[in-house]
Amino acid sequence: MVEDDLLVAQATTACLEGMGGEVKCFCRAEDALLYANCTDYYIVDYMLGGTFNGIQFLNLLRQKSDKPINAVLVTGDTSSNFIREAADFDWPVQYKPVDMSELLASLRAQEGRLTDCVEQI
Repeated sequence: MVEDDLLVAQATTACLEGMGGEVKCFCRAEDALLYANCTDYYIVDYMLGGTFNGIQFLNLLRQKSDKPINAVLVTGDTSSNFIREAADFDWPVQYKPVDMSELLASLRAQEGRLTDCVEQI
């Protein structure tokens, strides 16, 4: 998870760990890039402190990774401009406060993409 709001990061991490997940949390995208090939799923805040926003991070991650990037972008930005922009993102967007069942469903839906890629090889 890449989230610079400590309370959101702690709450989401606790919830995911409570369901049996193993979570690594980073406040900055630059630090999370070091784990490009070690993660199954990414939950990434759009507005991050540091050099990159969430979509820039995911695009960089895709360039560095040797496997498909399964991710959900989360944001509190519900402006019409952002919603139009988000329609072109390669990853689903969840708006804060995030519904955990919808977040998990978005991540699970991407497992099919990974299976489709493997079947094509």
